[in-house]
Amino acid sequence: MSGYSSGICACLDDKPSLVDGYCCYPCQIGYQFGALNGDGNALSIIHCLASAFGFFQCCICMIRRNIDERYNIGEGCCVSLFCAYLLPLCSLCQTHRELKARGNPASGICIRIMNAAPAPPGVK
Repeated sequence: MSGYSSGICACLDDKPSLVDGYCCYPCQIGYQFGALNGDGNALSIIHCLASAFGFFQCCICMIRRNIDERYNIGEGCCVSLFCAYLLPLCSLCQTHRELKARGNPASGICIRIMNAAPAPPGVK
């Protein structure tokens, strides 16, 4: 068991995924399912629509379970449910960071825009 590479409350460590998850969580969920299927630039329309119509926490739990099984994280079903239902945005950001850390990053609208934009003068 390896565990997640970052904590669930480390959302500010990856501001583009935080903004993407907050502004358009259905798209971020769809992109993460695309990444789990091998293409982080592909949007899973089914999961995007399911999350837009009220099943977002279920989709987030499914993402966590997929990541847990694929990377041998060692997170049990109860912890996945807890994180998905009580901390959905933090959980979505954590799974995005984990996919990125494992070399399988998920794209996103805000992620692409914020990563492509140059930093303002004086900001690192």
